[in-house]
Amino acid sequence: MGSSSLAKTNPEPLPPPPRPQGMFANNAPARSPGQRARGRDGRAQGARDAGAGGMDGPARAPQLPDTQPPGGSAMADPHSQPTDADLGLRLTLLNAALASKVVNVRRYTRHALLAQGACHDTMKAVFGLHARDEQDHALRLADRIQQLGGRPDFNVGGLMSRGDIHDEDGRTLVELLRENLAAERVAIETYRDLLPSFAGKDPVTRRLLEELLAEEEAHASALLALLER
Repeated sequence: MGSSSLAKTNPEPLPPPPRPQGMFANNAPARSPGQRARGRDGRAQGARDAGAGGMDGPARAPQLPDTQPPGGSAMADPHSQPTDADLGLRLTLLNAALASKVVNVRRYTRHALLAQGACHDTMKAVFGLHARDEQDHALRLADRIQQLGGRPDFNVGGLMSRGDIHDEDGRTLVELLRENLAAERVAIETYRDLLPSFAGKDPVTRRLLEELLAEEEAHASALLALLER
């Protein structure tokens, strides 16, 4: 077979395939081979920058915005309930205050009975009024202890151990006034010491203690005025 016949058997180059039409059409302009190579290099670099195992170490997750409020955990509740240990301590403090109220009722009642006679009517009235006030304080404290789930402690033996009983025969009214004034000042300091234990934790009890503190201060002022007459 001659060379002329071989030339005739070589196939003619095929025409380029038709471009897709409609929804499958790619309307972007055709790119040169150099542009296509640069595109491939850019995508490869993007993958490396995203942390696909390059030389710069493992990939890092994107940083989320910090939603934690300043000064504590995002889940912290500023009004969280006190623990059982906190509640037990508060009940102990309230029962101690209750015991002092019962002691004060007994003392003021005895002193009112000792202040007999026309010249002692003012003293008797003051002691009697203070005894009723202290009884009201005791009832309010006992009620609050019950509201908190505790049990008011009216143990007479425990109260008697506080040295409340004295041999008062022959004591003057001035001595009785001084004793009651000293007791009121102790009560005032006790309430002031108690308030920080309830601030921010138990506003109901805190208000109660503030009211009782104000009345104890009024008692002390009245007794001091009698002593200075």
